[in-house]
Amino acid sequence: MTRTQNTIHMLRRFAKRRRIPPTRLAALCGLHPNTLLRMHDDSWNPTSKTLRALEDLVQRESDRDEAA
Repeated sequence: MTRTQNTIHMLRRFAKRRRIPPTRLAALCGLHPNTLLRMHDDSWNPTSKTLRALEDLVQRESDRDEAA
């Protein structure tokens, strides 16, 4: 599995575990709602900008969880 595939897998798990719908996840990242509509499809191919935005959100949430 490539680094990108690992990242996509981690992002999908994050959204699923927190029960965050794709449109809400997009809003939290400052992305257009349609950007993540198919994020759970195997054929989803996000841009590097999208992956960075999602990774930043996951990091912020992790930091917030640790501070709580």
